[in-house]
Amino acid sequence: MPHIRSDIDLDQRMDISFLSVGGLNNYKSLDVFENTSNIFLQFGRRGIQSKTSGESIANIKGKMDYGLIMKIHPENNPNRTWLCVAGIGEWGTSGASWWLSRHWKKVYKRAKNKSFACITKTIYGSDDSTSLVHLFLSKEDVENTVKKTSNKSIQGTRNARS
Repeated sequence: MPHIRSDIDLDQRMDISFLSVGGLNNYKSLDVFENTSNIFLQFGRRGIQSKTSGESIANIKGKMDYGLIMKIHPENNPNRTWLCVAGIGEWGTSGASWWLSRHWKKVYKRAKNKSFACITKTIYGSDDSTSLVHLFLSKEDVENTVKKTSNKSIQGTRNARS
């Protein structure tokens, strides 16, 4: 039976399944980000970035905030499921939560019971503006997106110089 508990109350418990809401200020979200089974994404100085390469994938731009939805099965407790919903800012978190509550079947259809990560984007002040930016099912998916993102940045820089 599910229970709502504080991340502080559960900080030392690892052999549980949970859903955490909030980013770097939530102990259980930190458990998800730091676990070796997280092959996808993390928060860094430049927003959401690849866990493998550290390259940036999403940053706050203008009136847009980005959220992260990630599900893993921790290496030391593979029968457990850890799900995290977090944003770069508060609108990223609330928007990602809103999006997941309405579109979880889309994610389940593609990921089934496997680990995954999603990036969503939200216009400040408007949870119902949230849309899916990326769904990652492997670290290769993440790195391919990093390459595409950096190529667009490089091309934009070249075009600006022309």
